[in-house]
Amino acid sequence: MKNRTKVLSLAAAVLFIFSGNSIMAQEAAPVCKTHEFSIGAIGAANLTTLFNGTKEVNKNFGFGLGYNAGITASYGITKQISLVADVNFAYLTTERTDMQPLLSNSLLQNPAYPLYANFKKTESFDYFEVPVMVRYTTGMKHVKFYVNVGPYMGFVASSRAEASGRSLLYKDLKGQTAEGGNTMYTMDGNVNNTNNLNTISVGLTGGAGIGYAFGRNMVIFDARYDIGLTDIRNNTGVNGSNNMQTVMFGLGYNYVLFR
Repeated sequence: MKNRTKVLSLAAAVLFIFSGNSIMAQEAAPVCKTHEFSIGAIGAANLTTLFNGTKEVNKNFGFGLGYNAGITASYGITKQISLVADVNFAYLTTERTDMQPLLSNSLLQNPAYPLYANFKKTESFDYFEVPVMVRYTTGMKHVKFYVNVGPYMGFVASSRAEASGRSLLYKDLKGQTAEGGNTMYTMDGNVNNTNNLNTISVGLTGGAGIGYAFGRNMVIFDARYDIGLTDIRNNTGVNGSNNMQTVMFGLGYNYVLFR
């Protein structure tokens, strides 16, 4: 909950800053003219975490660093309103470092009862994402400010969980009853989680940006916040459940094909 509150506060601050700058701009001008169509590319660094975990194995995640890369297109509906659609590849990671259940395929696991250890677990995801957003733009002749919001769909390609570190083994989550005496065990291992995820996820994305236009070209700095509305995991009775949230900061380039 603290991580989620921090992310929401950051997103709100970004929106406030860009909105304030756009209001103070003295020469109002649109990024896109009516019926203007542009294409481009965008890349971003992202921070991702999971929330709404219903099983111990799905809780207490922190932010992990990843990246996005893809193509973008926009169409001007009015002088200040445009429709924007992206197709992105997203590499997303999230981390947990505390007392937690062993990986499901760990050779250290006791078949009679679950075991726990203090180690680092990194979950990573490869997604193809398609956000479709409505964008409002204002600004000066060359410097433009915008805000956008809309839904997105994510299509999972693969997912992995990796463990690292060394720890004692315990029969309980609080680490009060050791398994195997004082032996330190290596936690290194990985498991493929792709089959435990829903093929499609749905969420909302929103953010703000600033662009510099010259001729038919525009270079942009873009900040976004994604929040997943659907559970990423299938068979939640076995796998538990999680929703995903991501903050992105990226650079992009647009070129106007026709006006």
